[in-house]
Amino acid sequence: MTQPAEHLSQPASPAAGGDPRAHNKLRLGSSILYAVGGQFGYLLTQMIILAALARLRGPEAVGEFGVALALTTPFFMFANMAGKSSQASDVTQRYSFAEYAGLTAFSATVAAAASIATGLLLASGGALQIVVIVALAKIFEAVSNLAYGTYQQFGRVDRLAASLVFRGAVTVPAFVGMLLLGFSTGLAFTAQLLVWSMVALLVDYPRASRMASGRVVMPSARVVRLARLTRETAPLGASYLLNSLLVSLPRMAVERSLGLSAVGLLTVVNYFQQAGTVLAGSISQMLVNRFARLRHANAEHELRSSKLAIFALAAVCSVAGLGLAYFAGEWILRTFFGAAFGAAHELLVLVMVAVSAKLFSMVPHSQLHAERRFNFLLVRELATVIVCALLLAILVPRAGLLGAGYAIVGASLFRLAVMTAASLFRARGRVPAEALQPGLDAAGAS
Repeated sequence: MTQPAEHLSQPASPAAGGDPRAHNKLRLGSSILYAVGGQFGYLLTQMIILAALARLRGPEAVGEFGVALALTTPFFMFANMAGKSSQASDVTQRYSFAEYAGLTAFSATVAAAASIATGLLLASGGALQIVVIVALAKIFEAVSNLAYGTYQQFGRVDRLAASLVFRGAVTVPAFVGMLLLGFSTGLAFTAQLLVWSMVALLVDYPRASRMASGRVVMPSARVVRLARLTRETAPLGASYLLNSLLVSLPRMAVERSLGLSAVGLLTVVNYFQQAGTVLAGSISQMLVNRFARLRHANAEHELRSSKLAIFALAAVCSVAGLGLAYFAGEWILRTFFGAAFGAAHELLVLVMVAVSAKLFSMVPHSQLHAERRFNFLLVRELATVIVCALLLAILVPRAGLLGAGYAIVGASLFRLAVMTAASLFRARGRVPAEALQPGLDAAGAS
């Protein structure tokens, strides 16, 4: 007889006398496999959608989509401040699901309004239409991300993976079918919006709410608690926003200098970059909770072993990615996206260098998240964005698309160096267990 998932999945907390090391030791390997598998499965569906858009509508349509993402993603990355990383590092469950849901509802609504307002200022025609539709779709994506944070917090990454793959698998026939039937690109993205809304409201939110609260609860409107949660997680959200600018700024710089078709080439390459980001992000999400619990238990030996294993994984993945991009990149671009996209082969190789830097940043990034040093993460991202913007301003007018690639690589290496230095500096003094206890504000933890 199967027991309810809520009872099977809830991790034993230190306060309840559970052993955090035992819980994470049993689940880390399978959690990483589920997380990476789910994210890659979802990314594959998005690549299919992008390939269909490229082949059926051409580089300019992909460029319009890229501009829409550039204008909406930063705002919604900020809205995700109550999402997976914040919940995963909340090992003592200081905030309820309803409170995280309340902050998500408010921040996603503001993000949609800001995205549409920005689109009215900076986009026009088909790009503006897609901005509006994508902004509305991302409201429901934020709801699903809230649920993913709960799944992760309770050790049920299998549900996170299943939801991602299901959402992507249903979106593909809806989106591609609209294009094949001759409907406009805008209507195809509207079909995506409808799929995302149904998955978020009918599957993810009810399931996560029952897991966390035993029943479906409405988002909290307790102003004092939400204000405190906002104050604690806002630096994390702002760092996410700034991080997304590392993708958005190159697109906007290329659009201004080279036009929408060039943005289309960059957008396709960015999706390969996203594959590395997905791998790094999925593993980092698992490591945040593990590192937080091990630091809480002062299990330094096990913590060091985990870091060495992740560094070895980063090295293997970096070599494989760079080799694939160099030797087969042009064939992949031409075969799946069309002959026009083969010109982005050298850009793809450069972007994979940036992916390698991202992979090697998994350990310091996860350590900083586990210590809830959100204020430092904000400063780091701000500095990286400034470096990226300066490099884009210098290199894109001189080297075109390759200039954007060099700027991405330079910013990624700078980011890795800063994070590594910060994590090593902090490691000299042991983080006390009290740093993750309830009642400590983010300022104290950072």
